[in-house]
Amino acid sequence: MLSVSGAVPPLRDAPGENAARRRPSGPMGSSGVSPVLPEWLAWQARTAGTFFRVVPGSTLAVTAAVLVAQVALLFAFFLPLKVIILLGSERIPRYFPEAMATMDYSTLVVGLAAASIGFYGIYLLAERLAQAGSERGARKLLARNAKLALFENQDDVAAKAYADFTGMFASAVFVIVAFFGVAWLYPAVAWLLAAFIVFVTAVLSLAGSWWPAFRGILMDRLQPWLLIAAGVGFMGVFAFVVVDFLFRKPPALIPAIIGLLLARQILRRAAAVVTGSVSLFSRRSRIDALFSTESVLHPEMLRRDPAIWPLLLPQRREVWVRPLVSELTGIAEADIGRACLTWWPSGVRDTGLIRCSVPGSDHYLVKLFERNQTRFAVHEEMLLRAVPEGFPCPRLVGVGEFAGLRCHVLGLPSASVPVSSGNRAMLEALEVDLLAVEPPSVLADRFSRSRPPIWERLPESLLERPFVAAKKPDLPALEEFRARGAEWRRRLSAIPLAIVNPDQKLENAAFCEGRALLIHWGRWSLEPCGAGWSTDERKLAALETALGSARLVRPSLGEVDHDSLVLSALSFELEKLLQGQRLTEALELMPRIVGSLDRLARPVREDRFEGKDALAG
Repeated sequence: MLSVSGAVPPLRDAPGENAARRRPSGPMGSSGVSPVLPEWLAWQARTAGTFFRVVPGSTLAVTAAVLVAQVALLFAFFLPLKVIILLGSERIPRYFPEAMATMDYSTLVVGLAAASIGFYGIYLLAERLAQAGSERGARKLLARNAKLALFENQDDVAAKAYADFTGMFASAVFVIVAFFGVAWLYPAVAWLLAAFIVFVTAVLSLAGSWWPAFRGILMDRLQPWLLIAAGVGFMGVFAFVVVDFLFRKPPALIPAIIGLLLARQILRRAAAVVTGSVSLFSRRSRIDALFSTESVLHPEMLRRDPAIWPLLLPQRREVWVRPLVSELTGIAEADIGRACLTWWPSGVRDTGLIRCSVPGSDHYLVKLFERNQTRFAVHEEMLLRAVPEGFPCPRLVGVGEFAGLRCHVLGLPSASVPVSSGNRAMLEALEVDLLAVEPPSVLADRFSRSRPPIWERLPESLLERPFVAAKKPDLPALEEFRARGAEWRRRLSAIPLAIVNPDQKLENAAFCEGRALLIHWGRWSLEPCGAGWSTDERKLAALETALGSARLVRPSLGEVDHDSLVLSALSFELEKLLQGQRLTEALELMPRIVGSLDRLARPVREDRFEGKDALAG
């Protein structure tokens, strides 16, 4: 049921830590959409009824255009085959239709080649008409419902949903018509196709009913699975045709070729019908909210697959937390059975924490990440595997997976408690702790290859935004800042890097043995030392004291002065203000940055590093 990665090896400069994890089994292991067949069919019929009732002309026109496109594409790729056959013969083969056999050889070759190009042109035109019709039909449906704007890009979402539905419907019509065509041209192949489709449907349905984990895997990878099945079916049909021509009495060659091509299209279009309908069913909340006058959009519908909260309920977390902790820690599950599983408050969205209190042992925090938080979980794991001992974070015990969701198990001393507002001073002390940590070289190398530094995240185009809000008295400082842009970037790039956590807040901390630990590290970054500090003058003054303490344990800060760290703090704050369009505040900050540059440009005083020299002496 659980898939885990137990021991935590040191981070190596290679992408080896994200090994593939198997999916869990059991009723909790299925993920993805698993529609109940009656509800699925009822929704498809109801949606089709809405489309044909409200915009019958557009729906029929788009369906017809898609059908024409599919048939034209079939002929566009079938006729070149006939041309190749003709070019390989000195005369028109006898198995060609009589109407072609009476034509001139060269005229027939040119005519079939031109027809192939013509059919491809028809395909492109029909596709364009279908796209335009879909957009027009979706607009008419939205206008008829007269609803408010529900979410961003809803016109595009509506047009795509309408196009997907009409395309699926056209594919279904094509499959039915083509099947009867195969039954007329090559009855044995039609029977073989029908038997194969029934067999695949029965096998997948029974396997999904008896093996829930397989149902989850199937629904997650439905399209490639069905395309593989379509390929296997076509190869079976092809083998049957070969055997039929060698040992039995087949139909004429041309009907057999057409039947074989139609069989391939039938299987592929049938797969497209199934995957298209399942995709539409998975978006039914938004589609109903857009196209149905009886449906409204609830806020939770905008979020995809909110899977963690049912698993965190008291009766559900009992099922998976103890086995996970047992596998990762080596503690017998019977001992963990006496543990108390309690909710730990989390200040990070879509991440749940359960505290596992084991008698006579460290306590453990089990973090369960929503699917949309996976990249932050991977980012956090990379940091926790690399940081030195004593770093202000819990110990990473291991990484696992449950129900397709990533889990981290963190070790905490048994006396750990969530930080209350009375411990804000300890939270502020974390800034000093982080300043004194030298980022591991492997971590710094990997980060620099992945993320731009702050002096690249603030291009000239972004720095011009304050001119929008500037008044005449502000212009000299803005112009001076822009003129000194190269110096500013050079100064920032010379400052050593430090680990910064933007989630450094009370609800993300634990009070533990007289110090605070940060629980969430999914958004950490490497920034010039001083970044992330408050730009309040009192806090910036305290930064000088913190720098003196950090120099005692971090030699790379020996030649860095206080003004450099102030410049970093002000620049980091400037980025936040510009990204948040707080242009007036950015205008007030720019003269302070220029002042920092002025102080850094002054000749070095003899007493600047007196404190460092005294320590060395």
